[in-house]
Amino acid sequence: MFEKGNPGGFKKGYTPWNKGRKGIFHHSEETKKAIIKKQKGKHYSPETEFKKDHTINKGRIRSKDVKKNISKGRLKRKEKLGYINSPKTRKNMSKTRKRLIKEGKIKFPIKSFKKGMVPWNKGKFHSERTKRKIRKARKKQKIPLHHTKPELKFIELINKYNLPFKYTGDGRFWIENINPDFVECNGKKICIEVFGDYWHNPLKRIGLRWERTEKGRRDILAKYGWKMLVLWENELNTLSDEKILSKIKKFINSKNSISKYL
Repeated sequence: MFEKGNPGGFKKGYTPWNKGRKGIFHHSEETKKAIIKKQKGKHYSPETEFKKDHTINKGRIRSKDVKKNISKGRLKRKEKLGYINSPKTRKNMSKTRKRLIKEGKIKFPIKSFKKGMVPWNKGKFHSERTKRKIRKARKKQKIPLHHTKPELKFIELINKYNLPFKYTGDGRFWIENINPDFVECNGKKICIEVFGDYWHNPLKRIGLRWERTEKGRRDILAKYGWKMLVLWENELNTLSDEKILSKIKKFINSKNSISKYL
């Protein structure tokens, strides 16, 4: 049997307390009451107060080899299961993070980009070595093969009214680090971006990168002489076809540019 108060813990030759018991072991109601009674009134002393928010890895410095092994283990888990953290774990992590943000215990390291703010990379230029790395990484980048619902609605308009735009949001065409959703087919430097009301709104999505905002994309494209029109999700959902086509025509700013298609 396991000796009470044995500092060495379980040793070879001892009989496990749960030997012969099947299934998940649960305490009886009587045992539960006894445990609650024993623990009642216990609290942290001034000497052990630090344990309240203490975690086993807090302040622990891992070696490079340990970090490498942890990384390998996480990748193997992802290859086997398709994820590192289970959906249930991610949901719990999200709830905990939201609670800590609400309580003011953690703050966002990145602020959403707002008008008047200076981009962190303004005036900075990548070296040729960095550019090669970016190009190499971009080739490996996986672009979603499915269209978003707003994109599908605009594709319907293109087909219905024979508009001179084609879909390029699958990674086939890049301007610097911008992959436009739709570009003009006749050689004009005109593109149309279809923005989701949440995913591209810096007021709703905290930490949104500058190049994913309307102003950021417009500034980058303007450097190469491109004009950009943004069609928002709510516009495609609420406006009539005539109003959307009128907006496109006004944007192109030419009476004969696509008038034959409208």
